[in-house]
Order: sequence, then C-alpha cells, then structure tokens
Amino acid sequence: MRPAMVSIVIPFYNEERYLLRSVNSALSQTYTAVEIILVNDGSDDGSAAIAARLAGAYDNVLYIDAPHHSPGHARNLGIGRASGTYITFLDADDELEPDAVEVLMRASQRTSASLTVCRFSLHDPYGNHTASLGWSGNAGTISTADALMALYTRKIVFMVCARLYRTDLVRKCPFPEGQWFEDTPFLVQYLLCSECVTLVEDSLYRVHAKPASITRATISCKRIGDAWLALLREYELLQNSDVWPGLKTIFLRYQIQPVLLNLFFLAADRKELPDSRAVESAYEQHERAFAQLFSGQMHRPGFRTWYHMQLLSLYRKLGWNITCKILPYLKRKQFRTVQQLRSRNDN
Repeated sequence: MRPAMVSIVIPFYNEERYLLRSVNSALSQTYTAVEIILVNDGSDDGSAAIAARLAGAYDNVLYIDAPHHSPGHARNLGIGRASGTYITFLDADDELEPDAVEVLMRASQRTSASLTVCRFSLHDPYGNHTASLGWSGNAGTISTADALMALYTRKIVFMVCARLYRTDLVRKCPFPEGQWFEDTPFLVQYLLCSECVTLVEDSLYRVHAKPASITRATISCKRIGDAWLALLREYELLQNSDVWPGLKTIFLRYQIQPVLLNLFFLAADRKELPDSRAVESAYEQHERAFAQLFSGQMHRPGFRTWYHMQLLSLYRKLGWNITCKILPYLKRKQFRTVQQLRSRNDN
C-alpha cells in the first residue's frame, strides 16, 4: 500500500536569502511521499528564479508564479494545486526538522486526528536556539472544543505552521485574502470543521526570527483595520457554533490583548508617523466598535478585564498626548516589549 501523499505549501515574497534553506528542509524529509508547492506572491528579488530552478531540478517541486497580493491568497493558490491527502504549511524563512512530516503523519494516522500539532523552536537571527513553544500541557488527543479553549487561553499558539491538516477540510476553509492576521480566522474555521486534535510532544519546526515581520511592523491604518477584520471573522464563526456559550467570556478577554498591543504600537510610533492623526482615528473607530461588542456580550467583567478596557479608551478622557506619555508607566513590561521590537527593527 502506497503511503499517503503530503503537500508542503511554501508561499514566499522576496525571500531570496532564506528560500533555499526552507525548501532544502522540505526536500530532506524522512517521509518521502511529499510534494513541495512553491507559491511566488509577486517577488521582485531573486527568489522567483530560485524557485523556478528548484522546480526544474526536482520532480516533486511545483512552482506557481502570481502577482503580489497577500499571504492568504498565496496559500489558497497552493491549496488549489495540492494533490496530497494531507497538507502542511512552511514559511519561506523557516525550516522543518528532517522527521517532521513522518512524526506528524504517524500521529495523525494513529489517532485519526483532523489536525496534528507539534511544538516548534525559536532561533535568533544568528541561528541560536532561544525557546521551545507550541502548546502547553500533556501530549494526546483532545476535542476541537478543548482545542479552541486552549487557543484562547494561550495554551496552544495561534499559528498556521507546525501543523498537519487534512486537505479535504482545508479546502472548506479558505484563507482570508488581501489582509494581515489571516491565520486566526482560518484556524478557527478549520477547527469548527474538525473532529479532534492530536498534540505531539516533539519540536519539529524551526522559526527563525526576522526583523521585518508583521508583528514588528510600524503601526498603520491597515494593521489596525486588518486586526479588526480578523476579530470580527472569528466572532462570526464562533457565535454561530455550539462552543460559543462556553467560550464567549474567554474569547472576549483574549481579544483585548491585540487591541491593547495596537495601542502600545501607536504610542511608540506616534512621533514618527507622517499620518498620525489618520492612524489615531483608525484606532478610535475600532476601539469603540470593540467596546460596543464587548459590553453587549460581557456584563460582569472582573477587575483586571475592566482595567484593560479602561486603558483601551484612555485617549477619550485624557487625549492622545497625555495617553501616550503615561502608558509606559501604567504597563511597563508590555511597553518595554514593544520598544525591544522597535529597536530590533532599527538594527
């Protein structure tokens, strides 16, 4: 009996420095029934030539060339061409461990899981291992309701990579296109279509830190708007599901943090923004919409939750100048993290 095919989808945009390393990790898998789908999202550096050369050299490497659009669009193109029974995603600046697909496939087939999740390791720009993350708790198989609860309590990291999916289910859950933060709505929709999730102890994916990432990008109207679109899509999906009654409070508390992070980024970047008033207006619009959503769903927030909601709307009472001056003192640890991200960008 032939082993099931696994499709490894690698979207890329201007990744000439890292693409070959990423593809080589996919080509070196101990599980050999793999196809590698390279999707060029309109690169204007040398990465397209690297991908074309690899596709010409290996029978199991497929190259798709597309105009620049978005990460979600590139992933959807790869999904559309996938012929594997299973599918996994690999970012073009990251790597798979040599036995990643083999271990994930073995666990998936043993438990009949719709989604199989492994741990991943973080590496700094010099290649040094800095942390191992992915999920906390015990390895094993859990229900999708428990998996969603674990995502919104930060016991499972919200990320698309370092997972093995069923291709038939992935095709029912297209990535949002034309926006950032497309990972979270996709994962929520996929889990709502799934039966169970298997957590694998092994660390099978390497994340390489790179300054130019969405997490570290300068605050903008698009970043704020796309974060709101992702939140709304998750809310729409979950509100109409059976898990919503038990998940509602945890979901709303979780969503405070992305809004708060945008506020910190705005305070840190404000003096450097050429269109600071436009960005402030974008934040105000989405903060008010979130406050309305929050108050309509949660009637008895605890003190910590209430305090964070007050921080989100502090500009209403004090104005932007004073708010941006006192935030670093009210949330020292979180603001220091934002400053560290900013200093890495500058370097």
